Amino acid sequence: LGLKKLITTSYSGSPVVGKTLPLFEMEGLKTAKKKEPHKIEINEVKDLNSDGAVNMVDVEWLLKHDKNVATPLKGDGDFRSEESIAILKEADIVVSNPPFSLFREYVAQLIEYDKKLLIIGNQNAITYKEIFKLIKEDKLWLGVSMNGSNRWFEIPDYYEKYHKIENGKKYAFVAGVVWFTNL
Repeated sequence: LGLKKLITTSYSGSPVVGKTLPLFEMEGLKTAKKKEPHKIEINEVKDLNSDGAVNMVDVEWLLKHDKNVATPLKGDGDFRSEESIAILKEADIVVSNPPFSLFREYVAQLIEYDKKLLIIGNQNAITYKEIFKLIKEDKLWLGVSMNGSNRWFEIPDYYEKYHKIENGKKYAFVAGVVWFTNL
């Protein structure tokens, strides 16, 4: 994609960490039973296993063995914190699945900092006056795919409310999920 750098923030112990890549084994981070906010910054991925391709295997090796890639955040990782805003200011494009309950505030922050974005939200967000105004002004629109369809999301085992268990994993049903973008 010609990216100069990839910066991401996440939590050790989050439902996402450890699914695609075993981030709980990363150099520079503690193995966390609680949510530990951290930043991952990747400037270059090389063919570290010499298989002729740069792929997720190489990214996994980098994350496991280069303690300079991952650093714990000083604060709580909240997108509104000074530390997170400093990271946001470095970004050209933000791709995220923000908390639906804070969607208005998150979008307002991205617009305030003039960021290109591709974020997941509930289709009902188009009815929020703040979001509708952005759509009306052609500053935000619905992205391609999902098209307001219903989605199943894998959730952590400790969640008490869920809709189904499949292959030993809990899933929650989320209705009307769409991409919002200004790209």
